[in-house]
Amino acid sequence: MYKELNGREWSSEKAYLKFKENSNKNLNYSLAIEGYADCFGKDEVYNDIAFTKLCEFRKLKQTMSEKDLLEASGNMSALFDKLIQRIGEQNFTIYENGDINFNWSKKN
Repeated sequence: MYKELNGREWSSEKAYLKFKENSNKNLNYSLAIEGYADCFGKDEVYNDIAFTKLCEFRKLKQTMSEKDLLEASGNMSALFDKLIQRIGEQNFTIYENGDINFNWSKKN
């Protein structure tokens, strides 16, 4: 059993760490895509299912089971990966550790 600071209990620290890994990836990808949208005025990316699922997740995560949290966070990661592919990986720097940044210099 592993307990977060907010009181949520996980079946194991491994499950918790996988959720945190997915959550960090989703945050980094959403921020990088927001940078792209801001730079190029491509607000339509916010209509992508990845952002729809992220909004739903933020509203429901406190009531979700461990299994549902892991599944939803993993599914969002896959959706953000697909969105990055559609936008074009050349617009981003993706690091081996999973971090990602929008290439601001590509606008010039």
